[in-house]
Amino acid sequence: MNTPARPIFDAEQARLAAAAHLPPELFVEFQRLAKTLIHGPAFQLLMVDCRDERLRARVLASLGELQQRVGLRGVEVVLHEPVAGDVSALESRLIEAARDHEVIHLLGASVWMDDAAWQSFNLVRERLAVQVRARLVFWLNEEAIARIARQAADLWAWRGGVYGFAAEEKTPDLLELQRHATTSAGLVQSAFDPRSMKERYQRVAEIRSMLGSATTLPDDLRAPLLEELARLLASLGERQAVIDLLEKDLLPMADRMADLRLMAEAWTHWADAKKSLGDLDVALLTYREKVLPIQVRRADEREVAVIHGRIADVLQAMGDLEEALRLMREDALPVFEKLGDVRSRAVAMSKIADMLQARGNLAEAQSILRKEALPVFEKLSDVRSRAATMGQIAGILQAQGDLEEALRILREEALPVFEKLGDVRERAVTMGQIASVLQARGDLEAALRIRREEELPVYDLAPRNRLPC
Repeated sequence: MNTPARPIFDAEQARLAAAAHLPPELFVEFQRLAKTLIHGPAFQLLMVDCRDERLRARVLASLGELQQRVGLRGVEVVLHEPVAGDVSALESRLIEAARDHEVIHLLGASVWMDDAAWQSFNLVRERLAVQVRARLVFWLNEEAIARIARQAADLWAWRGGVYGFAAEEKTPDLLELQRHATTSAGLVQSAFDPRSMKERYQRVAEIRSMLGSATTLPDDLRAPLLEELARLLASLGERQAVIDLLEKDLLPMADRMADLRLMAEAWTHWADAKKSLGDLDVALLTYREKVLPIQVRRADEREVAVIHGRIADVLQAMGDLEEALRLMREDALPVFEKLGDVRSRAVAMSKIADMLQARGNLAEAQSILRKEALPVFEKLSDVRSRAATMGQIAGILQAQGDLEEALRILREEALPVFEKLGDVRERAVTMGQIASVLQARGDLEAALRIRREEELPVYDLAPRNRLPC
């Protein structure tokens, strides 16, 4: 069976997400192996040098996650036949396993296969290539790999790749942890994050490794790392992982530290994730009864206005357009204008334009987006917000009948940005918009293909506007 057809973005995200559970120094090597498994031919001979049993278990677990996400069925075959080196028995097992699996991990070959066995395996390689349409991943040690090169030269020439995984057991020192915590603290206060999907997943792996290694890390250093991790996972569409992290680590820590800012941020992330999962009532209750009172108590005008914006988002999604619009115009926008917060003002204007569009005021909505929002995001080099705004403009153009320009904007100015950033939800929204334009243009087959094959199942009930304050 050939590799299932998958969107390139989906496969790329699967590779990066699976690697993020491993030590950061293994990130690149895992990407090499994963790319070969996904994009290589159906029959492959791959050799992996990973002698640490615990590390091998972790790499196999990450590969299992990857295989599941991209539709490759995997199985582990442990070589322990009664007669070591019985290649005929191994051949039968591989043929049987390949009937229901596209990836076969062979464990124990370093001990089980001697020189004669590798020579015999070399002789059946062409027959296996026909009968076993699967990736054969041999988990070996350095000596076994050298033995193949020496005793089975033809088989060695058929190898699809040789990969090595060895992680150093090291505990980061206090100065390094302080440096990373300071970096995290700065990033979580930033209005937007320009890092690519690959850079975000690499940072996820880095933070997870630090948190796992430094078990006695003080709360004041652990908190900013956890907060950045929550933001990263949220931006990458890992909503359940965000909820688990907040409930298990960040919320108890905020309570333990009596840190009101951290508590408000944690509950905000939790409510955001619930909203994305469609739990609008829960999200609304959390914003109103947990986050808003904390921000009022902190006397933080800006954060109070931000939460009013989030409440307006939920109200719009629930159909209460007038109350949502009133909140944005009376409780959010004036605060941002008073504080001179140009980006938050632009976001608020974008939300107002979205609500006006929903009411049918297309010309006014487009004017606001082009004059009040887009120039600000361009000046700030906020590529994500610019792309989201262009997507809103494309929606208005579609409603006005300018299908070709709407399609051009979505394909050229919105979609590539979200793919680079790894913004799963926004990519899905944009793909849905493209399908909608194609359908309106009469390209029903193309629209249906997108909805079936490429539009990720991550749509939520949040409003069309995508810009959090």
